[in-house]
Amino acid sequence: YRRELLVAFTTTFSTYTLIAVMVPKLGPGYLKEITILSGFAAFAILLTFEISRILPENRHLRRLPYYVVLAGAVSVFGILSLGMIGLPGLKFLSVVLPWLRYELPIVISVAENQLSTWGIMFRDLSFQILLLVIGLYYAFRRRRDEDIILGAFAVLCVYFSSTMVRLSTLAAPAVAILAGFGLSELVIGFAKSIKPTLTRTRTRTIGMEYYLLTPLLIASILIFSMTPAAYGIRYTLSGIDAAYNPQTVVSSSIGVRSEVPSWLKALNWMRENLPADAVVACWWDYGYWVTILGNKTSIVDNATLNSTQIGEIGYAFMSDEETAYKIFRRLGATHVLIFVTHWPYGQGGRLLGYGDEGKWIWMLRIAVQEGHKLNESEYLSPQGTPTDKFWSETTLGQLIPFKPTRGGGQMNHVYQPSQLKHFRLVYESDPPYTSLAYVYIYEIVD
Repeated sequence: YRRELLVAFTTTFSTYTLIAVMVPKLGPGYLKEITILSGFAAFAILLTFEISRILPENRHLRRLPYYVVLAGAVSVFGILSLGMIGLPGLKFLSVVLPWLRYELPIVISVAENQLSTWGIMFRDLSFQILLLVIGLYYAFRRRRDEDIILGAFAVLCVYFSSTMVRLSTLAAPAVAILAGFGLSELVIGFAKSIKPTLTRTRTRTIGMEYYLLTPLLIASILIFSMTPAAYGIRYTLSGIDAAYNPQTVVSSSIGVRSEVPSWLKALNWMRENLPADAVVACWWDYGYWVTILGNKTSIVDNATLNSTQIGEIGYAFMSDEETAYKIFRRLGATHVLIFVTHWPYGQGGRLLGYGDEGKWIWMLRIAVQEGHKLNESEYLSPQGTPTDKFWSETTLGQLIPFKPTRGGGQMNHVYQPSQLKHFRLVYESDPPYTSLAYVYIYEIVD
């Protein structure tokens, strides 16, 4: 224990706490959650160490911190048993214990909540992740307070970012600092190795070219990783290229670096042509777009706060027409929106899976999570493709206008408009076979 630790922790933690309670979503109630109370516990432990040093020498006082830890552990266990402390939601606990995520389809259905792969982490953090290992080695070898704290911070950040894709942003500062520290230590080491050979002649077991080649190699790797594709490098890890992507709504969320205006056209039409009191039922992925850009009310949105309502929307899409009609009417919907991605080629083309034709499985699973009786194996074949029952008996399958048709020895998805009586097509963003993305808006009719 050092007094500097108490001062640094108190300053940092108090600043964090003041900011947290001013966030409207958290508020003063956040002070009752175990995530913030654990910080107060750490402060209390450090404070007891300081008190035990200030007070007169006494064997029992020297043990005061350990008594406090024991009493605190018993108190926390008791308070948790009484339900007086708020525990983090399963979504947040799954960052530490990623297997818990599979208990909530609503969480795992979000792409940003998926586990990171080595490829994703390397793309996000580039070669700095290799220098991070070197930085950790030097930090833990030196073992100053700041080295241990920063090293632990980096290890935890990298672990958390590996359990949830969206957290790679939080790992970036720790990786950048440790990678820079590791690089500086390498350069200092090489400089020390080169310096004696310039001042006196001696027998060397390693040639000068190796001392020069290693830092040049490291510099080349770093320059390569930071050089954008505009300078002729085909495969690049440059942050400039990673950021050189249009907004998701501009590219219609199909992951291309060009404008695909299907969604922008649909939202503009929605804003200009639908009644002011129109309520649009769609999958939650598009809720914010409908509300903010389309200026219309959506039933569910990207906040995913009401899993029950999301499950109802999913069940409506996975039900027959009459059941879906009743659910949408009960939820107050006047229109239904679906999004389809299709690659036109040959005798019809293929569905790409970026739209509702790929998201329907999560509609089914979330509906099941909310208590609806659906058998996944009846809708999903062993090959991972939708079965005939999906296309012929579900509302979504019948609303998607590109239907599977086998011809010429291969499966194609051919345009066949919906014939449902309660859902009348009032808008399509593009004519068939002219785009990669299509937005369809149906009016619910009696």
